[in-house]
Amino acid sequence: MISEILTSGRFPKRRMRLLQLFLVAMCVFFLVGCKDKSQESGSGEASLAKLEKLAQEYWSKRFLKKDYGATYEMEAEKGSMSFDTYLKQVSKSASFQYFDVEFNQAKVDGDRATVSLSVTIRMPMVTKNVKMPLINDPWVLKSDGWKHVFSKVKTPVSPGGGKQ
Repeated sequence: MISEILTSGRFPKRRMRLLQLFLVAMCVFFLVGCKDKSQESGSGEASLAKLEKLAQEYWSKRFLKKDYGATYEMEAEKGSMSFDTYLKQVSKSASFQYFDVEFNQAKVDGDRATVSLSVTIRMPMVTKNVKMPLINDPWVLKSDGWKHVFSKVKTPVSPGGGKQ
């Protein structure tokens, strides 16, 4: 029926042009609305890969490079604690020698995630390196990406505050 009206000549050219413009606009709106949201919202594999990279980067900077300024900037609630207080908390683990940080897995639940890593350390009075798990390391998705959730009780065994 619509094709008959359009091809019969009873449909004015001006209206035909408006209809074409309307259809093109609808296609554009549809395509814009269907763009990949995984990069915007932080969901999906792209977000998981970013989280893996950030967790590896965070703990490498904190343990291996001792770049506490960079790790402070990666914290979700950096404004709730001064850098000096943060520095006092994170430097408590300075008695250990750190050699390697290895990503194991991440579990994402909405805007929260838990990351599991392993770190190779040498403890005081121990002569060989030991690979220790870092479990339950919390992260949160903010508007500007994944951020580390700092908790005051952190040990080389469990940066999230306790073994589970």
